[in-house]
Amino acid sequence: ENYVHYTVFSNLWAIAAPHLQRHGRKTGAFFDPVTFHPLWGDSEIATSFHQALDLYKRLVAVATPGEASALQTKKIFQSGRCATWMNLPGQVFGVQDTDGVNATNLTTATMKRLPSPGVVCSSREQCTNAVEVPMPGAPGKTRFINRVPFFASGGVSLAVSSSASNETQQLLFELYTYMSAPAQSNLDVTLRTSFCDPFRNSQLDDFATERLVSKNGWNRTEAASYHEIVAQTLNDEGAALDLRVPGIDLYQRSALKAIRPYVYGNDSCLTPADAAASIAEMWDAIPSQQFPGSTPEAAAKMMRGIYRAQLGLPPILNDTEHSDNNHTLLYTSMSLAIFTSIFAAIFAYVYVENRKKNTNSMWAVE
Repeated sequence: ENYVHYTVFSNLWAIAAPHLQRHGRKTGAFFDPVTFHPLWGDSEIATSFHQALDLYKRLVAVATPGEASALQTKKIFQSGRCATWMNLPGQVFGVQDTDGVNATNLTTATMKRLPSPGVVCSSREQCTNAVEVPMPGAPGKTRFINRVPFFASGGVSLAVSSSASNETQQLLFELYTYMSAPAQSNLDVTLRTSFCDPFRNSQLDDFATERLVSKNGWNRTEAASYHEIVAQTLNDEGAALDLRVPGIDLYQRSALKAIRPYVYGNDSCLTPADAAASIAEMWDAIPSQQFPGSTPEAAAKMMRGIYRAQLGLPPILNDTEHSDNNHTLLYTSMSLAIFTSIFAAIFAYVYVENRKKNTNSMWAVE
């Protein structure tokens, strides 16, 4: 209940992602990239998001009682005590890499590849990247399923301090280059002591599969299937990116805190809508905490810019309302300028013509 490790949030958002991200990676699984309001501000998405929160609550209700670390849950699943288990790929790799599920009462227990259940959509317009699959119990009919793999953040980040000397910076840069080079990293992702996942083509090809077979003792079919699943997931155009903005820990912890009364409490009056509203309220306050001294509106715009950058979207230079006002002012100014020019031209023409007439009259006097 009080465990707020990022893997807990990852499980929650892995369930929520197909409910929230309907039109590919650039729409995101957290905020509207234009208004920066949580996506469940939309009534249709809100209903679907409430279903995700309800599913999460029901899964928690049937989970092993008490708190457990990621490593402990891996061992519990591997012992055969759990029907299902959600975790980051590195932990799942560890299960397969240590003889799979060792259930004492189920000698035939194995890990199988199953399609993600996803979320049912009414049409491809509602969910751009939805796949069309046969409808259960209805021969000849199909339905659209929105499947959105969630790329949970994790792993190791390497940085070099700008205050370090040039020699130190160069040394560290060369060390990091060595560590991430294929000769070293391709071996690292096959080690049982490493939680790093394969993501390069050279870590997912036939040679990588052969390494798992020869060095780790994997069955060739299972090794090839593992690499195929990882490659397909990494290249999925509909996959959702984890949140990568300042204060990500605040977003994660506040979301888990917001749903706690609904998920773990005994108040039957609380609904998924209450939990969703609580998340939105807490998230609205975070930009101001990350950018002190800024107005709430300015802080939200700065956070929106960072969020749009992570989605590969260009910055919004002006708000629509301000942009429209600017355009109106520009058009008005141009109209006035054109009107003034025409009026001045007419006045000049009349004046010149009158002078000509007066001049002609003077010369005509005899």
